[in-house]
Amino acid sequence: MVRFAEAEYEVIAARAASAGVSVQRFLAGAALAGPRPVPVPPAVAGELAALRRLTASLGNNVSQIARALKSGARPDASATAAAGAVRRVMRRIDAALAYPGIPARRNDSAAAERSADYPGKTGTGPAPPRRGPG
Repeated sequence: MVRFAEAEYEVIAARAASAGVSVQRFLAGAALAGPRPVPVPPAVAGELAALRRLTASLGNNVSQIARALKSGARPDASATAAAGAVRRVMRRIDAALAYPGIPARRNDSAAAERSADYPGKTGTGPAPPRRGPG
C-alpha cells in the first residue's frame, strides 16, 4: 500500500485521469517505465561537443610528441604545453559533467593533477619496472 498526502494524491489522480487510466495503472506505469532521459541544455551539449573536438586535437598532439620521443628526441616545451592543455581540458570536462542531468562518474581528474607535480612527466603513475638482461 502506498500513502500520499491529499494534495499529492489529487495531482496524481488528475494526471491519471488526463492519461485515461486508473490511479493504480498510472502509478504502475510510472514505476515500470524506467528512468526518463533528462534534457541537456544546448549550452552544455555545445560545451561537450567543443570538448570532444579539443580532446581529439590534443590526442593528435600527444601522439606526435610520443612518436618524436620514441625516435630519440628529447622532451621540449611542446610536451609541457600539451600536458597543461590536457589538464585544462580535463577541468572543463569535469565542469561540464557536473551538470545535474549527467550521471556521476569517478574522479579521474586527480590523475591529471598528480602529473602536474612532475613537470615534463607525461604519465600519471610510477614508471613500469625495466626489463632486460641482468
